[in-house]
Amino acid sequence: MLPIGPDGDGPYPPIAEERPKTAIPKSIGVLNIIFGSILMLCGICTGLNMAMQSAMAPMFGQQQLQFQQVMEAERAKKLEDLKKLEEATQDDQEKAALEGQRKALQAQPLPKMPDMAKFYNDVNLPAYGIADAVSGSILNILMVIAGIGLLGFREWARQIGLWVAALKIVRLVALYGFFALVVAPNISRAFSSMFQEMAEGMGKGAPPGQRVPAPAEFAQMGMAMGVMMTASAIGMIIIGAIYPIIVLILLSRRRVKAACTSAALAHGDDSSL
Repeated sequence: MLPIGPDGDGPYPPIAEERPKTAIPKSIGVLNIIFGSILMLCGICTGLNMAMQSAMAPMFGQQQLQFQQVMEAERAKKLEDLKKLEEATQDDQEKAALEGQRKALQAQPLPKMPDMAKFYNDVNLPAYGIADAVSGSILNILMVIAGIGLLGFREWARQIGLWVAALKIVRLVALYGFFALVVAPNISRAFSSMFQEMAEGMGKGAPPGQRVPAPAEFAQMGMAMGVMMTASAIGMIIIGAIYPIIVLILLSRRRVKAACTSAALAHGDDSSL
């Protein structure tokens, strides 16, 4: 049966004539398909990048070890060359100068290479990346499904579109809030600690008069890095929430709801009413 009119004097006109004329569902549907597909591709690339980093972490550790061994071999060769020159020269003054160079080089510690694999695991990046990839993939798939349904003015697609838009905002706040409050400070502290260790090693054997950065300078660098990452996370929340908010506003309009409801009635689907 057709719905009874507001005055109770008869049915509305046929569904096809009654349906509000609006292009909003189709426009949102097209945008959902485009944005959802792009974001899914980005999610796939992010997942592949994480998998490659995990697989190549042992290789990076081996390369760091080899680089450390090369530096040790080069210093040993320089020390040997200086010793040979010292033994070969007959000039006492030159011999003393070469001896001083050899002892200074011998006392200078080798720079310590930072363990990037340890850094990567200590700052909660893997857990954050997995949460980002999984939650994003699920919502983006639903976003594309809603977009396809909205092209046909389906009420179930409108409902999915509303839920996906709301959950995307919640996800942005939760995910990037966690990044700003937990991950960014961890990265900042890890970088500061890592470079402070390198500076301390350099300072132990630095020649007199050579300036070595103070620990406070690295602490300031780490703080600046943390501020930048926190600002980026806040920016991502603001920018990323623009489209979901637009979707929530437009798909909640009465004419859009009426258009999708009329389409559901026309197709004999009143389960969403």
